[in-house]
Amino acid sequence: MRRRCTLVLEQIGDQDGTVMYPFVGLIRVVGTTPAQIELVIVARL
Repeated sequence: MRRRCTLVLEQIGDQDGTVMYPFVGLIRVVGTTPAQIELVIVARL
């Protein structure tokens, strides 16, 4: 059985609600869940 672990790095957002992730760029995080952020990260890699 394969287990999936989700880990979103702890980051501090800017005043406009964005976070800079290495190799991904800026992501708007205000009002999103960690799962939604993960989908954006994976789509950009």
